[in-house]
Amino acid sequence: MSASVAIAFRPSEHGWHFPNQWTKGAPASISGITVGRVYGGLCGGMCVSAAKAWHAGKPLPQTREVPSDGPITAMLWEAQLQSMDLPQGPLRYLRLQLPMAAAARRRSTLGAAIPAVRRTLQTGRAAPLGLVRALSWNPAAVGQHHVVLVYRLAVSQPDPALPPTEVVLSAYDPNHPDDNRVRLRVGPDGAIEHTRSGKPVYALVPLT
Repeated sequence: MSASVAIAFRPSEHGWHFPNQWTKGAPASISGITVGRVYGGLCGGMCVSAAKAWHAGKPLPQTREVPSDGPITAMLWEAQLQSMDLPQGPLRYLRLQLPMAAAARRRSTLGAAIPAVRRTLQTGRAAPLGLVRALSWNPAAVGQHHVVLVYRLAVSQPDPALPPTEVVLSAYDPNHPDDNRVRLRVGPDGAIEHTRSGKPVYALVPLT
């Protein structure tokens, strides 16, 4: 048996067309005022702004060049701040990146993130999702984590009497612009495979 829930979002149509590749230390400004500098990317802002535009029925700017400054950068930086959910957001990543927190990572992935994604999709909205991509005691590693935007969840359950064998999440990944083939495959043990990236994913973090 396979069950799925999806919305009509497509990365090639509704995502940003440039990659999440920013000059390290580039200024981030709002209303012409520099409020910070970009070091780890703006994946959260790219996902949140894409979701808002899609839900409002408004197209994103069609530029394919990474903006260095201006209104697009300002919009992305505002959305980035929203996606960070300060101060709780970074604290969640800090807890889950601890090397000995394997049980917490499984709970976050299977018990929190996947149900949250399903609920959000069922309301007709795209679901921002955090990816824990580093295990470290060093707080600076929080900058290595990532955010994607899920638009489809499919569950493979050959035997209804047994737990699902796999959950597949289709996502817009700002690191892979215009790519409709990005998938996150989640096993019953919480193991995660990103089909378009060789970097490990240790846990999923609900952002909705």
